[in-house]
Amino acid sequence: MMQPMVRRVPEGAIVVLCHGVWDVLHPGHVEHLRQARLLGQRTRIEGTTSLVFLVVSVTSDRYVTKGPNRPAFPAEDRAAILEALEGVDAVVINDAPSAVPVIEALRPDMYVKGPDYGAGLDGAGHLEEEKAALAVYGGRLVFTDGEVQSSTAIINRAMPRVPPEAVAFLQTIKDGIGLDGILTYLDRAKTLTAVVLGEDIVDEYIYVEPRWKSPKENTISYVRDGSGRWAGGARIIGQHLAAFTLEPRMALSGPIVKSRYVTKPFYQKVFSVVNQESVEPVDSDIDVRGFDCVLVCDFGHGAFTPRVRKARNGSQFLALMVQANSLNWGFNLLTNWLRADYVVADKMEWRLAAQDQHGPIEEAVARVARRLDASTAVATLGHEGCLVLDLKTGRSVRAPALADKVVDRMGAGDAFLAATAPLACVGAPIEVLALVGNIAGGIHVGVVGNSKALDTMEVRQWLVSLLK
Repeated sequence: MMQPMVRRVPEGAIVVLCHGVWDVLHPGHVEHLRQARLLGQRTRIEGTTSLVFLVVSVTSDRYVTKGPNRPAFPAEDRAAILEALEGVDAVVINDAPSAVPVIEALRPDMYVKGPDYGAGLDGAGHLEEEKAALAVYGGRLVFTDGEVQSSTAIINRAMPRVPPEAVAFLQTIKDGIGLDGILTYLDRAKTLTAVVLGEDIVDEYIYVEPRWKSPKENTISYVRDGSGRWAGGARIIGQHLAAFTLEPRMALSGPIVKSRYVTKPFYQKVFSVVNQESVEPVDSDIDVRGFDCVLVCDFGHGAFTPRVRKARNGSQFLALMVQANSLNWGFNLLTNWLRADYVVADKMEWRLAAQDQHGPIEEAVARVARRLDASTAVATLGHEGCLVLDLKTGRSVRAPALADKVVDRMGAGDAFLAATAPLACVGAPIEVLALVGNIAGGIHVGVVGNSKALDTMEVRQWLVSLLK
């Protein structure tokens, strides 16, 4: 939705629109706006009117997807700075992911984008839909020229938006494989075929508000206040995976409905009820030979029998996750499986499989991973980030968490697996797995439950933002 403009557009004016985040105003922005106004004046000379009206649209805070702790300044402050510029006639705050609502409401004669867009670098992924909105009434898309400058690079140098340990880790990435190298691995992964095996889980949130203790029982009374339902388990992993590979095939058992009673605004779980009456084992005869990558998502609800686990002992690249939860604690172990190439589990799941409660986590992970004959193993460490081991070389890396806000931690490990398994399949270094996995987890904990699957463009925007 577009915030109404204070100034009305004069009748007969050439309307020029510029749109962006404008997080830190720099000389490149000023030159872009100067050229945009000049483009409108040239149109006036060629023909039809005596006035140019330059409108600048500012993306609202919730639709800025440039990485952790962005935007650096709230939309109202960004708009106020732009309004102070002499050549800008009006500023609007656009509460939408693209400029389409502004284009539809304003119907500008010209929509002006920067030289990076002219070179085909659509960082936000919305230019095509904006072009379609212009085409409806005959608006023109025009590009300015000149040197491309970056608010993100300025912010990263002058006021880093991540903790010092993350700055150091990111610098090793910049000095090593770099942004282009990571994007190359992502492009390779996008050509893979994949299949996901596991339980089809429906995650239901039933929102409740606490009242008071019952006078006759030692219980708290709650009042229901809405609900939400999303794909969970192996199904949401498949949906995440679609952002990183070709559309994956899914072979699922279930569905299993997990109803969690949740209080707002911090999404604290009061208690949960699980209905798993309809679980049947995954077909052990399913042919996975035609796929590049097989993801096994074992949530411990009966999808995998010993026969199925043995049947997965083929030559395909096998990525494995085995979850320890309240219904299977101590029984659903990584060591129930014969082998895997790539394993993602949280710290306690590794410790349970290793029967090692207090020893160094690196040793527990390495011991279990070697038993599985895995090449690469990941321990997700929650707010501490992750540990990634390369069992072939003996190298390891610890990477700090990158989340700027935590709304709900559920499903972060699933997102990590889906984002990194294809990269592991194409041989990406462990530093890349750690960074992309932490980005995926950081994005996912910023939404409620599994209400949003990972998006390729947002992951790439985080990468660009962090590594500029």
